[in-house]
Amino acid sequence: MARDFNSSQPRGGLLSLKMDFKPDRSPEPRVWREDLIRNLACDICGRQYGVYAIALFCPDCGCKNLGVHFEREIELILQQIDLAEQVAENGNGELSYRILGNAHEDVVTAFETYQKTFYKHIVKKAYPKEETEKMISKGSIGNRFQNMDRARDLYKNLSIDPFSVLTQDELGRMQLNI
Repeated sequence: MARDFNSSQPRGGLLSLKMDFKPDRSPEPRVWREDLIRNLACDICGRQYGVYAIALFCPDCGCKNLGVHFEREIELILQQIDLAEQVAENGNGELSYRILGNAHEDVVTAFETYQKTFYKHIVKKAYPKEETEKMISKGSIGNRFQNMDRARDLYKNLSIDPFSVLTQDELGRMQLNI
C-alpha cells in the first residue's frame, strides 16, 4: 500500500509528494532486574510492592513508609556485615573491606534520607508555605545530613535535637561514622 503511494501521480506536475520510511532509532528497553528490587509491605494498608532503591511512600494508599524502608535498609546492611565476615574468614580481606565500605555508604545514605524526609515533614507542618519552600530547597539542605553538627544546625530552627536521646558513647560513634 505505502509502496504504491506515488505511482498514480503524474511526474513533473505542479505538486509532488514523497513518502519515506525511517526506522525508529530509540534505544531498546532496559532489562528488568528482579535482583535489584526491594520487596516491601506497607505498614498501613498491608500492600506488598517492589521498588528499586528507596521509595518513601506506598504506591497503593500513598502513606509515607519511611520506617519500613529504614528497617529494610538496616536488615540489608547487617547482611552485608555478615557477608564481609564470611568473605574475610575465607581469606579475601580486600573484598571484605570493599563490602564493609559499601555497607558504610549505605548507612550514611539511609541516615541522610531518613533525616531529610523527617526534616521536610516537620518543616511543612510548622511553617507557612512561602517559608517552607525556601527551608526545604536543595540549596538550603544540600548534604547537611551527612554531618551531625550541620544537621543539628538545621534542626535548631525547629527547636529539635534528634540526637539528644543518644548517650555520649553513641554520639561519639555517630560522629565518627556519619
